[in-house]
Amino acid sequence: LRDAMQTMLTIAESQWGSLPIPDWFPTIPRWRQQQARKKITDLIDGIIADRKNDSQDYGDLLSMLLNARDEDGNPLSHEQIQDECLTLFIAGHETTAVTLTWALHLLSKNPDVLAKLQQEVDIVLEGKTPTLDDFGKLAYTEMVIKEALRLYPPAWSLGRVALEDLNLNGNLIQKDGIVFLNIYLMHRQAEYFPDPERFLPERFDKNTEPSYPRYAYLPFGAGRRICIGNQFAMLEAVMLLS
Repeated sequence: LRDAMQTMLTIAESQWGSLPIPDWFPTIPRWRQQQARKKITDLIDGIIADRKNDSQDYGDLLSMLLNARDEDGNPLSHEQIQDECLTLFIAGHETTAVTLTWALHLLSKNPDVLAKLQQEVDIVLEGKTPTLDDFGKLAYTEMVIKEALRLYPPAWSLGRVALEDLNLNGNLIQKDGIVFLNIYLMHRQAEYFPDPERFLPERFDKNTEPSYPRYAYLPFGAGRRICIGNQFAMLEAVMLLS
């Protein structure tokens, strides 16, 4: 699965900036990507099939998807459940790993922050494995993750489609045009994040007033298209780092 995931991500990254090729045109990278996707979907299908044969409600995401009903009382189709699981499986894999990698790198360069983090973890967990009940008590750990996301956002750019013509500081963006936002640079604006290159988790202390407006910090995007897994990702990252 690791190799399949790496194949899909590598090919997806290589398509940035390349000439668009019609979906029907066969290429070796596309074939490799399809084979990798099949390997992952086969695993997910197996998990779904096992759960369907088990009447127990585990209270987790898959149970919620299987028990969901639309306004007419119909369950989700297999393809819909598969797509939801696939999205979380792929989108929630590389991004969290990258976030933790940068967090560990930044901690290694800032021993004072590491010491403060270690103190919180020692007091809250007392050597035990973290559980959901510990999440709200790991406030500084969450600050560390948020600051790592500011300096090195895994989704360093995102696209949006213009719903209408827009004049932005003299630049005409036509309806249906695609606009890419540079999240990496937005997160380093000194106007909103003083001393922006400094690793300072205290910027995200919930007990203080934030120094930045709502749309200056976008590690998960914003608006109606905000990342569906943003709360899951924060929970996962804080637990793993602690």
